[in-house]
Amino acid sequence: MIKSNTKTNFKDSDQVFYLVTKNHIHYRKNGFTAHKSHIIKKSDGVYYNKDTGELIQNVKKSNLKIQNQQSLIRSYRNLFYTVEKYVDAFKSSVMITLGYKKPQTNLNELSHDFDRFMKRLKRYIKKAHPSFHYEYIRINEPYDETYNEKPRWHIHLLLFGIAWIPVEDLNKLWQKGKVTITSYSNRDGDKAAKYFAGFLNAPEHTDSEEELEKKRSSKKRRLRYYVSGTDLFSTSRGIKTPKFKKGIYGEIKQKHPGKTINEGSKTIIIDGEIVNRFDYQNQELV
Repeated sequence: MIKSNTKTNFKDSDQVFYLVTKNHIHYRKNGFTAHKSHIIKKSDGVYYNKDTGELIQNVKKSNLKIQNQQSLIRSYRNLFYTVEKYVDAFKSSVMITLGYKKPQTNLNELSHDFDRFMKRLKRYIKKAHPSFHYEYIRINEPYDETYNEKPRWHIHLLLFGIAWIPVEDLNKLWQKGKVTITSYSNRDGDKAAKYFAGFLNAPEHTDSEEELEKKRSSKKRRLRYYVSGTDLFSTSRGIKTPKFKKGIYGEIKQKHPGKTINEGSKTIIIDGEIVNRFDYQNQELV
């Protein structure tokens, strides 16, 4: 369970983690440190309880990302900051959504289809725009509705360094179903990132709390389709996930003045126990 609060308390003397992108700065402060684990891995599949001396075998492993909420939040956070960084950094970028006429329920086939599409797209760009340098982020996403009790997948492709591609050309390159394209040329990285990280962030176009909860619930329901080991997103070689640094809040604030967009705290509770809590603050640089 994740409990959220819209209030936070950052002091100038606090040591914080911070991340600076082109137009934004993000702060995080840990509010809870988990006790050192007393369960030690002894060998593959065998663990040792150093408090009781008990050997633990055949440990039940989680097979869904949603069952490891800390890992899930970390993945979504990485996606959010990566999208924001590169939408802000590139003068032009687009989001291409690749859909299917026939429901696609096989992730291996999905990857194969994407690889073939990217080869065609690479040839297309080389011919139409030979001087363009581009990078991409790919996000596999299931629909809320299933097909034969299996998740139906589609692909979001964020293409950086490209201002526009006619949708007719994209349909010829994809050949599997409907394609849509949206421009992010206004460099609004925060808005683009919120679209993909709806599990953690409110969509920009939400008009009411009721609509917000409906959209968040839809995103949350889809999370059960991501099995462990499935990457939430993948990137081209030139894309690097931003990393947080350590610093003193007051000093960083003077060096990177910003206007607060949102702030708050999140507490992660598993089996009635707090396993993590952190404060956050997101600012637009001024």
